[in-house]
Amino acid sequence: MGATKYEIYSAEAIEIAELFKAFAHPARVMIILELLEAEATNVTISSLLEEIQLSQSSLSKHVERLKHSGILTTKIERVGTRCYQLLGINDDAMKYFKNITLKFLELSQRKRTLIGGYRYISSTPNMKWFMEAGQT
Repeated sequence: MGATKYEIYSAEAIEIAELFKAFAHPARVMIILELLEAEATNVTISSLLEEIQLSQSSLSKHVERLKHSGILTTKIERVGTRCYQLLGINDDAMKYFKNITLKFLELSQRKRTLIGGYRYISSTPNMKWFMEAGQT
């Protein structure tokens, strides 16, 4: 039987992969964008449902994935006899994502310089990326 990912990869590599997986679905990207653009610091699931056209169960699944990755913060607020789950963005997680992304870009630029440039064409039809020496 093969080794598990926890035996093969570093904790940092697993953590980074989990963070990037959180951004790997358009619904989760929309949730993040809605929360970043929201005027209120904390947003209820009900208000997200109004903005994002997903079923309650689908939205809940994606919110759980984002909470698991550390991108979302949650707190329960009680108003009378009702309880509301308030969602917010974990600023530290977003800064970490930004720093990791910048590190990848920096390493990519350094590699391009070392090997004299390269050309990459995305396999996604609506996203053609051409990168050659001297271009960014």
